[in-house]
Amino acid sequence: MGEIIYLSRERIHVTLYTHARGWGRQDGRMSDEDAATLSVLKAVVTELGPWYFELKTRSWMTHFYEAILHGGWWSPVVMVDRAVFSQGSVPNHTALRAHLNAQIHILRPRLAKSS
Repeated sequence: MGEIIYLSRERIHVTLYTHARGWGRQDGRMSDEDAATLSVLKAVVTELGPWYFELKTRSWMTHFYEAILHGGWWSPVVMVDRAVFSQGSVPNHTALRAHLNAQIHILRPRLAKSS
C-alpha cells in the first residue's frame, strides 16, 4: 500500500578543531589548511542537506581534551559525532561525502512499510 518515511529530529554533529587561537596564533585567524577543511565541510553539508547536520568549529587549544580523548592529536581534526574522521590534513571531499551519507542512513531508517 503506502509507505511512511520516518525522519528523526536528531542531527549529526560534525566538529572541526582548528589551531586558530593557540601557539602563536593569538589573532584568531585560521590557517590555510583549517580554512580549506572548513570549506570542504561546508560544501559537503550543503550537498547532503544542512538540516541533517550541526557543524561546529572549535579551537583545539581550548578543547584539546575532547579531541584527544577520541584520538584527535593533529589539527585540523574533523570529528563526526564522537569519532575522528580525519586529522592533520584536509579531508578528501568524496570520502567525507560517502561517510556522512552513510551516517544519514544510520541516523534514520529510509522507509518503513505500512500495512
